[in-house]
Amino acid sequence: MIRRVARALLGAAFVSSGVEGLRDVDRRAARAQSYGVSDTVTVSRAVAGTQVLGGALLAINRLPRLASL
Repeated sequence: MIRRVARALLGAAFVSSGVEGLRDVDRRAARAQSYGVSDTVTVSRAVAGTQVLGGALLAINRLPRLASL
């Protein structure tokens, strides 16, 4: 019971972070550029989308091991 609630809360945190990243791509792209990434906007969107997808999978308890990677 506690694990299920904990996974849902952790998933919500990842979804929230991913949505924030999708809203503010430019700021994250600027940070990625400092790391030497070539296509910063695409990478920033991909990371944010992965966070949303992984968080959603954790929250609904589907493929939790894959989602936690």
